[in-house]
Amino acid sequence: MYKYDHKKIKGKIFSRGHIYDSVEEQAANELAIELMKKDINIVIAFAGTKKENGVDTGKPCVVFGVRKKIEKSNLPNELIIPKTLSEDILTDVIEHPVIKAIGTCTGGTSTACPPHGDKYRPLMGGISSINAGSTAGTLACIVKDSTDNTLVGLTCNHCLGQQYDTGYPTPDEGTSNAIGYNVLQPSPRDGGQYPLDMYGTVKRITPIKFGNSTENYSDSGIVTVEIDDAIPGILEIGTGPFLFTDKSYYNVGAETYKSGRTTGITPPPIATVTNKNVSLSVCYADDCYSSNNLALFSNQIQISAPSRWSKGGDSGSAVLVEVDGEKKIIGILFAGSSDGIDTFVSPSEYLVSILQVEAWNGDIVVDHNTASFISSNRICYELVEDTGDPKTSTVDEVFNSCEECANNILSSSSSSEMPSSD
Repeated sequence: MYKYDHKKIKGKIFSRGHIYDSVEEQAANELAIELMKKDINIVIAFAGTKKENGVDTGKPCVVFGVRKKIEKSNLPNELIIPKTLSEDILTDVIEHPVIKAIGTCTGGTSTACPPHGDKYRPLMGGISSINAGSTAGTLACIVKDSTDNTLVGLTCNHCLGQQYDTGYPTPDEGTSNAIGYNVLQPSPRDGGQYPLDMYGTVKRITPIKFGNSTENYSDSGIVTVEIDDAIPGILEIGTGPFLFTDKSYYNVGAETYKSGRTTGITPPPIATVTNKNVSLSVCYADDCYSSNNLALFSNQIQISAPSRWSKGGDSGSAVLVEVDGEKKIIGILFAGSSDGIDTFVSPSEYLVSILQVEAWNGDIVVDHNTASFISSNRICYELVEDTGDPKTSTVDEVFNSCEECANNILSSSSSSEMPSSD
């Protein structure tokens, strides 16, 4: 029997820094994962309802998805999923396909959904992007690095070289240090070439802990934006800005949106949040029976659709829901089932707390200066007031003409050098 402590306030359960809607949801992330550490046959655990003889009883339970059901008589005691967990929480066992990271695509030619595989300047979300030595992935959007207030590109760890935590087992694929890797837009599979299409290098990453020995919370990383050309929009979704939102602002059943390199903009099909907190074991290489290639994740978001919603090359895509009439980012797509019906999302809460990024509202971001005119994202701005802030300027006039901008900068006695956004 497994036990745990928690506090229940106004129907919500607060435990270990997480908020749950039910004890079953809590158990799926705090108790089930302990069983998953012992048994690579368990693929996923989530709060659901128990089925008996094929009939849904409606009784709340923790559902364990396994690769293959095995008779209890053929299992050692420590691998038998108990009928109940702590506080008599019921369990159910179903068969479930292996879940794989879907950041890279396969095949000899571009399989991008037009126009997501094209080259874009300015940079934006929903477009083809990956490290120079790989195949294809997706740039979620342009965000701010909270540690220095510079603009960076947001995507998955495994779209940037798949950096693993050296304190845990080494997977068949990946690297111990991806920092500094060159990143292209579009991806190599879509015609991207180094150095012509390079826009930055890997700046920071959330290393993945492999070996099924401990849980991860985020598959994410950021890229420097070394060109003066970016906007806060997401291709075919809107010009933005798109803010982050956390799980407390949306419910199970919320309709989701994404803009990915391979499957493009969705819906269609209509996909919804089916679980806000699931535990899953994700395979990051061809051999999914080696625990070294498996990484456990807890408190992740599950998206489900009636037909394919994601495919290899979509990893890194921002996933959004509507909150108070505005589309907001709930996280980034990082894994899914082979049929693309179930997709998994690293929550935005962990992008903020672990990766240390924040949404970019479109404000210009430049080194502090007192020049009369500055250039940012190919637009010329006139300085109104010196705010003293080391990374921002206050502006009120925008010059869209390159010639007009150049003339103003040249005529500015205080501008001996043209600053640009980071």
